[in-house]
Amino acid sequence: MKVERFRIRPVDALIGRPRVPDRLLRYDFESLEAEFGRLEFQAGVLRNRKCWDCGAEAGNRELNERLCQSGGKDRGWVPAYMLTPDGVAPDFSPQQQLQCLLKQGPFLAWLDPVAEGYSLREWCSGALLRALEAARIPVLLSYTGLDLDTLNEVLSIHPFLRVVLLDVPRDGRNRKVYPLLERHSGLWMCLSQAYSVAEGVEDLVRNFGPSRWVFGSGFPEAEGGAALLSLMAADIDDATRRAIAAENLESLLHEIRIEFFGG
Repeated sequence: MKVERFRIRPVDALIGRPRVPDRLLRYDFESLEAEFGRLEFQAGVLRNRKCWDCGAEAGNRELNERLCQSGGKDRGWVPAYMLTPDGVAPDFSPQQQLQCLLKQGPFLAWLDPVAEGYSLREWCSGALLRALEAARIPVLLSYTGLDLDTLNEVLSIHPFLRVVLLDVPRDGRNRKVYPLLERHSGLWMCLSQAYSVAEGVEDLVRNFGPSRWVFGSGFPEAEGGAALLSLMAADIDDATRRAIAAENLESLLHEIRIEFFGG
């Protein structure tokens, strides 16, 4: 099978120097583009580690500047901005923040309630979740540390919210994720090297169809070829393979309502 037949757009790439760097890994944007070129991946979704270390607003600003300076957005890179339920100064309004960000083009939301110290429940994040749902902005959430009871509550209250779970582990036929997938059509999964399960892709497609899975490279910690092999070796048809590789992500991006807040 020829890999070049498929557009492959990962959703989980992460740039930025960590507090304790690993001398064997490269975290900068140029290394990311070089690695994607080697693997024949197209530009996908990009996050900035600085959001963890220096605050969401600083990390988002640096990411946007980096993509603008490099022409990354013109080449197809889509930022994933870390958001918090309080918004940013001077308005401290999630709606105002989304309006400003949407003026710069489509983006994904990246939420990390564990790292940023807030609750996803309605009393804390309701205004943000309602705004994301209304504008159809997809949300990236890591499985690590996530309270799945809270996620079930969020998706029940916001049925049109699109949540993409990252870092779902090798638990086989996951006894918690599968029931959530059955209950909530707005729940999607990133299939990266983390989800290295024998016939796992086939079972997801067989049970839930081809449209709720997106591809992840694991950059920079993982070798992108591992996830690529899992996708290419899966016993699925080519239409499903193309959907997972890029088309499902592109469908999510097309749903975003750029002008929703009057930007």
